[in-house]
Amino acid sequence: MAMKPEKKTFPALRYALCAMVLFLSLGAFYVFYLRFISQIYYQKARQLQKYGRLELALNSYKKTVEYQQSDAMARKGLAEVLLNKGMKEESAQDAFYYIQNARDEYVHASFYNPMDAEIAYGLAIVENRLEQLYQNLHPEEKNNPYNALPYFEKAIQLRPNSITFHYALARYLYQHGEKEVLLKTVRSMARMYPPVYDYLKKEPLWSPQVNEAVKSGLLDAINQQVSTAAAQQNLAFLLEEDKKWDKAILHYQKALEFKEDNISAEDYIHLGRLFLQNNQIKDAQINFIKALYVSPSIEKTFSSIGHIFKNTHRIDEYYAFYHEANSRFLFSPKMHITSARYLMDLKQYRRAQRILTDINKQNPDAEAYYWLARIDEIEKDFDAMELHIQKATVIDPSNMNYRQMFLGLLKRLGKQDTAEREIGLMIQNSDNPSPKFFDERAKLRRNRNDYTGAVEDWKSAIRIAPKNAVFHANIAEAYMKLGNFALALEYYQKAVQLDPDNQSYVGKYKKLKGESS
Repeated sequence: MAMKPEKKTFPALRYALCAMVLFLSLGAFYVFYLRFISQIYYQKARQLQKYGRLELALNSYKKTVEYQQSDAMARKGLAEVLLNKGMKEESAQDAFYYIQNARDEYVHASFYNPMDAEIAYGLAIVENRLEQLYQNLHPEEKNNPYNALPYFEKAIQLRPNSITFHYALARYLYQHGEKEVLLKTVRSMARMYPPVYDYLKKEPLWSPQVNEAVKSGLLDAINQQVSTAAAQQNLAFLLEEDKKWDKAILHYQKALEFKEDNISAEDYIHLGRLFLQNNQIKDAQINFIKALYVSPSIEKTFSSIGHIFKNTHRIDEYYAFYHEANSRFLFSPKMHITSARYLMDLKQYRRAQRILTDINKQNPDAEAYYWLARIDEIEKDFDAMELHIQKATVIDPSNMNYRQMFLGLLKRLGKQDTAEREIGLMIQNSDNPSPKFFDERAKLRRNRNDYTGAVEDWKSAIRIAPKNAVFHANIAEAYMKLGNFALALEYYQKAVQLDPDNQSYVGKYKKLKGESS
């Protein structure tokens, strides 16, 4: 029987393979370990950066980079922290140091991830800042080694529709006097994002040329159907500033077409104002009426429309609109009073009186009577003023403004007794009467030689305002009139304690003290 040949074994090869597998496993584990540790430091650094703990964040980012040198995001984070620290430095030299290091980290990040637009943009920002710092540190140097423009261009190339990148580039171009490129950039911005006009007009770079570039960009947006409604609306705003009312109306109407059934009261008000500026009174009124129909707050909307008429000094047009709106809507007294006040501002007192009088015929209203009294005061008809303001106080007895006006009128007319009674009612109807009320009545009583009554009122005033030296001095004077010099001395002593620099009080106190001794 033939023997089977023995199988040959290669123990050395087997050991070598095992060693290779083990080595590769250890290598893979080591790589994974480095990545894992770096991510722990990276997440910690992000949290610290978020809460503004820059020094700790800086250390954590550095640890991340130590474990994972090719981590572009870690280097970007490290660059952001360095930039932040540099921006906070007061010394230009120290700021330059940190921002130069930030630039180096952005360069490394860009090397490891050249397609990241945010990294390219960050590099543009630090390069721009280094340009400025270098110029401050070396004013004699004509050739600045730093140039942010290529980095801005690369960031925009990577993210061509970023309004943030374009906005930063526009500012950079303005600072460097690159007018032609600036106008092209602004035009692109207006095409991409029509509402940018509202921000650009507040920038130092805004000029008639930039204005025209924005218009061109908005027209590009309209033609390319990019945010068409916003483009039409913002173009209308620009034309409105140029007082080209016809064109502004046309574009604003086109903008509203996109809203269909969602046109707001504010939209109709704006369009109405454009028509009013263009002397298309009927169209203006139609849109203002539409605004009232769709408004969630008719009083507020009516007031806004009134402001437009008042500011443009359209007196007859406003009066006609008031009557038209009044015929279509149920007006509250407040809306009638608002109209009357606008007419008063426009010095249309007869028309305002008619509105206020009509209110009171339907349902007497304290505020309507108050404004009638104000008209009477302007026209110096004090008898009518007294009647109207008194009615206001009867309808709304707790309104101190009405009572103050009534009191002032009574004093002006020399009706001391009625004025005293009115102050009594003011005190009676006030939860926390002012010491001034008691002081006013005390003075009236003093004028009628009622010194005892005056003293009582000033004492009431002192209970509310115990540190008022004048009240104490007035009581002292009243006691002197009553012949009670002992109490007069006591109150003048208190007045001097409260106001030691008042030489009148000091003199009278010394005189009384000398006489009493």
